[in-house]
Amino acid sequence: MAALSSTLLPPGLVLCLGLLFSTCMADYSDNCSVFKEILSSPGPTFQVDHNIYESNETYKVTLPVNKNTSFVVLKALDKNNHPVGSWQNADKLCRDSALYEVNTTNEVSFWAYWISPMYRNVTTVKLQVFVVNLNRAATVSSLELKEETNSTVSPSTTSTTRPPNTQASSRSPNTPAPTSATVRVLSTTLSTTTTSSASRAFLGPITDAMQILLLFLTSKLLF
Repeated sequence: MAALSSTLLPPGLVLCLGLLFSTCMADYSDNCSVFKEILSSPGPTFQVDHNIYESNETYKVTLPVNKNTSFVVLKALDKNNHPVGSWQNADKLCRDSALYEVNTTNEVSFWAYWISPMYRNVTTVKLQVFVVNLNRAATVSSLELKEETNSTVSPSTTSTTRPPNTQASSRSPNTPAPTSATVRVLSTTLSTTTTSSASRAFLGPITDAMQILLLFLTSKLLF
């Protein structure tokens, strides 16, 4: 029994833990539905200091309230309607929203801060604002934050123009390149010229001798 009694917590510590637990449950509740109905009329237009979604970023939400406003309920939901991020300095935190009490006699600006989650798999967040009047009727407004995407594609710098021929050439631009037909004609001409010159060189003495013989025979016949 001595060992068993030594494991029991002191009554004072149990009381402190109970008070702490009850306080935490009061600040983090499942019930932020302080309104009885949602009106079909559009809610007030609210503003966000920047409308591009970024992870681990602080956003300031601002909207007008007046003496007829009793509560403002804020939500931040991903594309699967799961609550994301954290609302700062709320009067009551619920599992999917944050509750702020409004006490004012004039028309003033209400603002609250929301911190986006650190993980990168969230690219779109929908912010919802419920403005609850004194009759517990609420109007709803929403705004979507999207991650910035680079949709502008830079034009390709690859050139499809054929580069100019930079190879040096000693041929005149107006001088056509010799063809095989030209070469054959030139070769034939040279061959014919050579043959004619050789024939003239060989037949020249014979022709002279025949002419002399013809003159000798003619002179014999005459005399």
